[in-house]
Amino acid sequence: MKVTILDTYYPAFLDGFYSRNQGLAEAGYQEQCAALMGMCFGTSDYYSSNLRMLGHEADDFVVNCEPLQRAWLHANAPNATLPPGKAGAKAWQMAVFREQVKQSNPDVVYVQDLTYFDAPFLDSLREFAPLVCGQTAYALDWGFNFSVFDRIFTSFPHYVERFNSLGVPSSYLRIAFEPRILERLGEVRRDLNAVFVGGLVSPIYPSTMPALEAAALDGRVEFWGYGSEFLKRESAIRAHYHGEAWGLDAYRILARSRVALNRHGDVAEGYSNNMRLYEATGVGSCLVTDSRIDLDRFFDVGKEVVAYNGAADCVEKINYLLDHEEERAAIAAAGQRRTLEEHTYHHRMQELAESLEATLTSARSRSGPRRGSMDYKPAQAPLSQRAKNFIRRSPAGPLAVWILKNARTRAGAAAPVSGNYHLIDKAQVDEALAAGWQEAAIPAKQRELVDQELRRMYQGDVIPVYRVAAEAVMQTGCEDPFIVEIGCASGYYHEVLSHLLDKPVRYLGLDYSVALIEQGRSIYPDLDLMVADATDLPLPDSHCDILFSAALLMHVPEYEKALGESVRVSRQWCIFHRTPVTASGDTRYMTKDAYGVPVVELVFGEQELADLFQRVGLEVVRTIRIDRQIIPGFDHGVEMMTYVCRKNT
Repeated sequence: MKVTILDTYYPAFLDGFYSRNQGLAEAGYQEQCAALMGMCFGTSDYYSSNLRMLGHEADDFVVNCEPLQRAWLHANAPNATLPPGKAGAKAWQMAVFREQVKQSNPDVVYVQDLTYFDAPFLDSLREFAPLVCGQTAYALDWGFNFSVFDRIFTSFPHYVERFNSLGVPSSYLRIAFEPRILERLGEVRRDLNAVFVGGLVSPIYPSTMPALEAAALDGRVEFWGYGSEFLKRESAIRAHYHGEAWGLDAYRILARSRVALNRHGDVAEGYSNNMRLYEATGVGSCLVTDSRIDLDRFFDVGKEVVAYNGAADCVEKINYLLDHEEERAAIAAAGQRRTLEEHTYHHRMQELAESLEATLTSARSRSGPRRGSMDYKPAQAPLSQRAKNFIRRSPAGPLAVWILKNARTRAGAAAPVSGNYHLIDKAQVDEALAAGWQEAAIPAKQRELVDQELRRMYQGDVIPVYRVAAEAVMQTGCEDPFIVEIGCASGYYHEVLSHLLDKPVRYLGLDYSVALIEQGRSIYPDLDLMVADATDLPLPDSHCDILFSAALLMHVPEYEKALGESVRVSRQWCIFHRTPVTASGDTRYMTKDAYGVPVVELVFGEQELADLFQRVGLEVVRTIRIDRQIIPGFDHGVEMMTYVCRKNT
């Protein structure tokens, strides 16, 4: 077979990698690719190299690594037609990867990040490849159209059942270790007692966070990883934290340790499933991990790895192993031996290749449209009442009916919303810029884009910003919340949340634009909407369960006042959705054209915003990354984030 692998890397890792390797971004594709794969980040080239060892052809493409993709274009498709707009944006990435698939002409496109690109784009790749398959071991948006995949591989046993129940063939494929890492590490001195390397604070780890805190308080575990900015001020981890560690650097820390602490996210639902199981044992550290339903299927618990139940047991077992070196070393050696004998990527790729070959043979033998093809139209579910209401009011009329009932293709992309960015000083923000969103020309242009997004939502292709908004509301745990949205525009988030949460949402929308509120009242005549300023809300204290704002703070020069008002009117929760942040530097001010109108826009310094949340009495309980944008003046891009915050008082 010939396999083309689509992968994505964490933007923070890519930024750091190119910062440390000055000039590499100007090098050729092969040089950049070799340097990047040499870092052993994620699954690196473990799939492709082992597939090649088995006699197949395989190539990796890191689609969100802009310098690497630019180098490929220069060498292989200098005259390729690319979409207008910013290089590195999703449309640009899709165009480049499509060209890569076209030139590779593979039997299989294998997607390591299932929902990074939308389903219609993935389906379009069938023009060049008969099979589109994917892999997942992370939390998913189950509203995504997974039927585009011919088969999905996952190390979550419970996901296999769920995909199959959706009519999407799925196979169990465990994570593994790549022995070449030992060669790249060379001889490493084991000079660290106990370590934890990985995500420090995340909503997927609530049940295992006490174990990390207890281990830190005991004082014998050192910590590396991401998410430190969201540790509580009193967290014991802070005193033992040494920064982020990615790829080969993370492997080296594990190899230096006598004991490696591990924990699983709640998304694993009790099963053994994370890379640390095999990374730690593979480099010869003694693994101490949380008890799992199926851990004994992979390791002899007590002889090859050690399992703990709860925080106190975790600390006790770490201390016992550190105090009994001979026993610890024996467990570590046995765990490494088991991993190298049974849990390498060479083992896993044999399983994968057999399954892909069988799926490919089946696909080629089928007559009629391929399963998952956008030309294939399964029986349609009846339209919801909200969808019918949308059809009635949609300016597209009969076209909207056709899209909702039949179309499986994405609605056409809207014209660019933002452009003409310029960095300015805070003192340059005048009254006209601050009032830009009150311009009467904006509502019609904005609503045209919103209606396209809503059509996509009702056909099952939910854009990330809508999906994350619903996820943020669900994170609060409120059963029937009263939501006040500031900066509500025409109030469309009421429609989005009602649809995605599958229940009516009690809602009040406020916006300082008279034109936007009037538009909202004409579209949603039964919805409570009012004109109001985010820095001076006409609402009593503790008025709502959730204060929600989407892309609001970024347009409010007096954002500290807006934050204070948000906290005041909420009883418990504040959600700041679509907030642009940069990891380095202070908050910066810009002008841009929004729908052709000059407005002010801010990009917040990440640490400054975290400190501000604390000052106004908010605790960040979850941070959700939406995407990364390339904005002039910001060398490493801007992260669009959503913050779910709880009041401290």
